[in-house]
Amino acid sequence: MKKYIHTQKYHTRYSDVDFKDELKASAILTFMQEAACTSADELGFGYDVIKQKNLGFITASSYVKVLKPIGVEPVTVNTWPTPPRHVIFERFYELMNEKKETCVLACSRWCLVDWNTLKMLPGSTLSDQDYSTYNTDKCIAVPTWKVPAMERNGAEKVFQIAIANSEYDHYMHVNNTLYANYVFNCFTVELLKGKYLDSFLINYIKQTHEGDVLSFYRVEKQDNVFDIYGLNAEGEMCVSAEVSFTDR
Repeated sequence: MKKYIHTQKYHTRYSDVDFKDELKASAILTFMQEAACTSADELGFGYDVIKQKNLGFITASSYVKVLKPIGVEPVTVNTWPTPPRHVIFERFYELMNEKKETCVLACSRWCLVDWNTLKMLPGSTLSDQDYSTYNTDKCIAVPTWKVPAMERNGAEKVFQIAIANSEYDHYMHVNNTLYANYVFNCFTVELLKGKYLDSFLINYIKQTHEGDVLSFYRVEKQDNVFDIYGLNAEGEMCVSAEVSFTDR
């Protein structure tokens, strides 16, 4: 049996790239999200279907490895889910440029939740899915899904942001793709212009909503590797990330 892979082609817009004309982290996550949603539609558990059951998928973590920058050009995304492990649904991605070169490999972890209780639900909830037929290939081995605990004394506060309605998605919270903008706003143009993005991991820990104020902290734990933390006004961790670069 042919292994399932969903393929979508997109065109990068000028608003998707940064000042170096390279695809922004948030745009990479947006292409991943769009491809994941159309794949879910294709497999029979898309937003319109599970919404009727008061269920929803939210992103728990995303790991992205950049092999080569992508510019303003057509981008092809391949994606497929692997069989879920209890409440963890993993999905893999390959992003290719106009020359069909593989430029980005990625994996995201999703959770299926009951919107009445916000309880995470197991894969068996989607009773019409035959997981034995799922593609089990993994295009990338994620080094770790953990970001070390924040130590306040060693962390530099970089900026804060008040959440507003423009960051909302249809689940009435900040969309996962926008946290990448917050994370990368922890770096200056001066730092970024001398670097290539190598990889990033973002863990979505607590939902944020309109009126919340997030403060972001940065720790350089080794050369070209940074940990980022986003805390709300109560000091609760809402998002954590690890970002690595290589010198240009």
